[in-house]
Amino acid sequence: MARARDFEFEVFRLNVVDQDITEYMGATVRSNDQITSVLRAMTKPDYDVDFETKKGVYLWSVREFQSFPGIAPNNTDRIIQLVLSRSVLEQAGQTVTDSGIEDAVTQLAPPPANSMLILVYLDRHIVAVEHNAQLLSSARWRRAFETVSRRAAQAMDFRSQLALEPIPEQKKLLEIFRSFPKLIRLRLKVRLPNPELSRHTKRLYDDLCQGGIREYTQDMRNSSGLNTEDGALPHASVALAEAGYKDGPVTFVGVKGGQKERVVTGKQAARGNLDGLRDYMRGLKDNARAKETRMVLDSLMKEIDRIAPREDHLGPTQ
Repeated sequence: MARARDFEFEVFRLNVVDQDITEYMGATVRSNDQITSVLRAMTKPDYDVDFETKKGVYLWSVREFQSFPGIAPNNTDRIIQLVLSRSVLEQAGQTVTDSGIEDAVTQLAPPPANSMLILVYLDRHIVAVEHNAQLLSSARWRRAFETVSRRAAQAMDFRSQLALEPIPEQKKLLEIFRSFPKLIRLRLKVRLPNPELSRHTKRLYDDLCQGGIREYTQDMRNSSGLNTEDGALPHASVALAEAGYKDGPVTFVGVKGGQKERVVTGKQAARGNLDGLRDYMRGLKDNARAKETRMVLDSLMKEIDRIAPREDHLGPTQ
């Protein structure tokens, strides 16, 4: 008998990003209930996204919303399931004819789809994305997800959208940060953390809130070396980025062994694994009330907590 396949996934931070439009154009998304309502609305066909490449025409769709309640008594943790699919509407390639082989564009009906699970650990704003090498090979899937969320939110009179940002392997960014005897430049864009805050990031969080800042692009430079002490601005900013509260990569420039070195990182999400549960995870919606489902989701949350631990957690932000 063949061994059951593992469920592999990558972890992303769910960030709420406000659009640059005036206040009267809509409310902002802040609460978990509002996030849930946007996620549910995203499954409507009206918000599907199509795009064209040299190889064909594709359609991105979000479907199969399912909310799973807390696993244990008095546990408010929730998991929301979505399925993100890419359908092939038209495909360019060669076609065999009676007289030879010709280039052609083939319309496919019904269009074949390639799908992956998206599981939102709502109370931590962390998303587990099923590892699908074909779909994850580019950032198109993230752009499609964000476009669908924006269309759904705007239809609900919100001026926010949901964005997914990779959470790097535990301590990776901070290890790079501390590896430089002298760090002379640090460039990154951080976002206001919600719902998680650590003692290392509290002062920066307070400064951002006081200034009414939700996104902050930083390019810190000092040829004599930045202050890399715990809690100082460079360290707090990297800690935020490591938790996924960022937009794009992080650039470090420093001196090691008398040589200048530049490191650009933060694009790759950490990966988790549930042994032998791939098929079960894909059937979660059909087994929503099963006792085994609660056990599997509990295992998922524990694996996420292992990959992205709540280290020095101070509780939810407001």
